[in-house]
Amino acid sequence: MARAREACGNVPVLATPGRLTAIAEAEDLLARGVADVIGVARGVIAEPQLVNNALYGRESESRTCIAANHCSPYNPGHGCALNPTVAKEERWGVRQNAKAPRSMRVVVVGGGPSGMEAARVAAMRGHTVTLIERRARLGGALALVARMPGREHMHRAGDWWAHQLDRLGVEVRTATDADAETILALAPDAVMVATGALYAREGMSGFSAQPIPGWDQPFVLTPDEVLSGARTASGQLLIIDEEGRNAGVGTAEFLAAHGCRVTIVSSYDSAAPHMGTARHYIGLRLREAGVLLSLGTRVLAIGDCEVKLELLATGEQRTVPVDGVIMSTMRRQVDGLIDMLTGKVAYIYQIGDALAPRSLIEATYEGHKFARLLGEDVMPKTVIDELFRIAPGFRPAETLTAIDAA
Repeated sequence: MARAREACGNVPVLATPGRLTAIAEAEDLLARGVADVIGVARGVIAEPQLVNNALYGRESESRTCIAANHCSPYNPGHGCALNPTVAKEERWGVRQNAKAPRSMRVVVVGGGPSGMEAARVAAMRGHTVTLIERRARLGGALALVARMPGREHMHRAGDWWAHQLDRLGVEVRTATDADAETILALAPDAVMVATGALYAREGMSGFSAQPIPGWDQPFVLTPDEVLSGARTASGQLLIIDEEGRNAGVGTAEFLAAHGCRVTIVSSYDSAAPHMGTARHYIGLRLREAGVLLSLGTRVLAIGDCEVKLELLATGEQRTVPVDGVIMSTMRRQVDGLIDMLTGKVAYIYQIGDALAPRSLIEATYEGHKFARLLGEDVMPKTVIDELFRIAPGFRPAETLTAIDAA
C-alpha cells in the first residue's frame, strides 16, 4: 500500500488492507501516510459496532474477524461464522435484544462456539445461565483449530465469548463432566446440549461407508486426540483425509512442526478441496512444512505398522511403513445426554455439531437461534419441533386434497 500511495502523488488513496481487525490498525496506517482513507469490510461484518466501540472505549466488546470467509461470495449463502445476526438485523440485530417475556433457568452443556453463543444470548435476554464444559478451558473444536500453525488467531473468538459470558454473569463450570444427575441438580427449565462431535476412529467417510480393516490398531489416532494432547504421535505418520477441510491439513502441519514425517492420503485430487479460496494458500503451507501428498488414493487396509494403498486411477497397489495413522475421515456427534434427559426436562435443545457435525457458521447460528426462543410464547419443546413447525395458514397436502375432493 505504501508503494501505491507514493506512486499516486496528490491523488487521494483509499486502501482496504485485508483483514483489518481493529480501528487502531486503521489509525496507524493513516498516521504513517500509507493511505488517506481506510476501508473496512470483513471487520464490520463480524462486528457492526466496530467503529462505535472504538470511539467510546469499548473495544473489548468487539468480535475479531477470524477470516473464516463465510462472508465471501465464493462461499454458498451469506453470513458470518462469528456473528449470526448478519443479514438478519431486523430480527436479531442490536435493537432486538429486549428481555424475554419470561425468565428461565437454563443449563448449556458444552463450551464450544454453539454453546458459548447460546449462553451469551440467553443471558443477554435475561435468563439465568450455567454453562458446563468438560475441558479445562472454553473453545471446543475452535480451540483445537487454534493449535494448528497459521491458525493461532482463531483463539480470539473463544476469548471474546469467554469475556462476554463473564460480563453477562453466566456461571461457567470448566473441567466438569455433565451427567444427567449434575444437570438435574440445577433444576433447569431448559437444557441446551452443545456437546459437539468427535472424529470416528473406524475410517468411514463420504468416500466409503465401511470401516477400514485394521482401524483398531493401537497406533491409529484421531485429530482430536493429537491436537488436544490426549495422545502423542511421532515418526512416519499417515493422515487419511476424506473430510477435505481444516482438520487433516492442519493436523499435518501441527505434526510436521513437531518433527514428524507426514503424508496425507486422500481420494480427492487436491488437498483441502472444501476450503474454497484458501486451498492454494494451504497447499503452499503444506509444501513449506515438508508434508507429502498422495492424492487420488484410497487406503485398503492398516496392518502391523504398515498401510496398504491403492491408486484409484490405475488400481496400482503399494504398502508403506508407518509409525502412526490419523483418521481425519468423518465426525460423529456426541449426543448421549439427550436420552438421559428426555422426559426429565421440559425443553431440550440439541444444537451445533451435537445435532449434526457441520461447520462453524451452523454452530453459532443454532446457538443464537434457539437461545432467542427461550421464554417466548412460541418456544418449541425440541429443535425438531422448531425445524418442522407448520407455519400459520399452511395446510398439509392431505388436507388440501380432501378440500379439493369436496
